Amino acid sequence: MPRYLLMPGVARYQEYVYRRFCDVITTPSFEYIRKTARGWLIVGDHRDEIAARVELIVGRYGLGVGMLVLHAQQMHAQHILLELPVDGKVLDLTQPTARLCGRRGESILSVPIRKYRRDRTRLAEFNVAKPADLWDPAALVTHEQVSNACNYCSAAEINPCEVVVSIEGARFGLSRNYRLGFTYAPFGNPLSVVHFLAWHHAPRPLNMNRTPVTFSDLVEMTRRINTSIVEFFAGAGVNDYPVIDGVSNGWAGNTIYHQHFQFFQPEYPAPIRDRALLGRGPLPQLPRRLRGQRRRARARAHPELICDGAGTRPGGLYPAPRQAPGGLQARP
Repeated sequence: MPRYLLMPGVARYQEYVYRRFCDVITTPSFEYIRKTARGWLIVGDHRDEIAARVELIVGRYGLGVGMLVLHAQQMHAQHILLELPVDGKVLDLTQPTARLCGRRGESILSVPIRKYRRDRTRLAEFNVAKPADLWDPAALVTHEQVSNACNYCSAAEINPCEVVVSIEGARFGLSRNYRLGFTYAPFGNPLSVVHFLAWHHAPRPLNMNRTPVTFSDLVEMTRRINTSIVEFFAGAGVNDYPVIDGVSNGWAGNTIYHQHFQFFQPEYPAPIRDRALLGRGPLPQLPRRLRGQRRRARARAHPELICDGAGTRPGGLYPAPRQAPGGLQARP
């Protein structure tokens, strides 16, 4: 029985997903790692196998269902940690995340794993990330004039537990092909927030600034994620499934050439309330081909809820097919 199913906060939908896809969920990302001072040898690497099986689930049941299965596998494989040793104590990360309010009304969440975000030695102890001096240069991917390795395209070398799935954009009504994977430092409770990223998959990825084409992909992906989840659980007697919000990041951290979308179920509503940050111009219009779809997936949020991950300017969109968390209401 996977550890996450024994946690007090496990949801009924997670138990149902496990019963349906336990063979995928219980497949480890690898059998073990042989660590030496000169490098890591991953023995029994199952990541490509898991990715292929999740992609089959995506093709049959939809994008949202595939990511719920992958979320469970990544918790079981301990890419997403549920417990964290800190200062001689073991923190239960699945407890409701401590919340503070900033001076502008923004929600400030304590995410303990981020304490070690730049401590590769500590992350290596958890098998979350390989030490940078052991990275194989031939396995790293860079973009344009940026010499640093792209954290997303180089995930197979940097993060040994992470499984990354690929989708063909044309099959999902999207303008580009995408890859999706889970962060080891989710925004809040790792058991409930289901926090994953999506980025452009191409030899030369395009900038993902908030243009109409990029924004339409965010709308369509969020709609498909939530619609597939609702359809999958219809008639199963399960109603506590997550409603996933979509956010467009204007900056990708380590390279401007590879920005990304973030998808997650927030623990708390209203991440920011500063109206000064909301008045920097209108959101881009969707292309004509998606305007009808936007009507079916349109969500009405309180104005202060529309923000990007950094809270610097508008960029978030939260379409969902039913009542969403944080005061978001689905509109017909």
